[in-house]
Amino acid sequence: MSTKDATGLDEKLDRKKSVEQHNSHAQQRFADQMEAMFTEMQTAVEQQGAKQQAMLSSYKCSVASCKTYYETIRKTYRMNQEENLQKKEEDMIAARRRQRRRRLIFKLRKSVPFGRL
Repeated sequence: MSTKDATGLDEKLDRKKSVEQHNSHAQQRFADQMEAMFTEMQTAVEQQGAKQQAMLSSYKCSVASCKTYYETIRKTYRMNQEENLQKKEEDMIAARRRQRRRRLIFKLRKSVPFGRL
């Protein structure tokens, strides 16, 4: 083997080492970029899930409000029918009594020292 062959072999090994280092750095950059993109995607999915949960909660409230409104309208309509007018009057009197009783209890609690009632 001549010195020329040995020099060529050394140059070839240096080029191979340089290419392997470049490939190693490229692989590391690719892995870092993939990790960053994955983290970004995961964050975006979590944020979207939170937004969807908020929308669902809002829809549930809207449905509950609509249901309550519908039930109120229905009850008002039913109580205004002739066969229910007597019951409506009785319910109103009972409601007034409950309100008066609550007011009296509240006043009594305010006037009596704490712990004595």
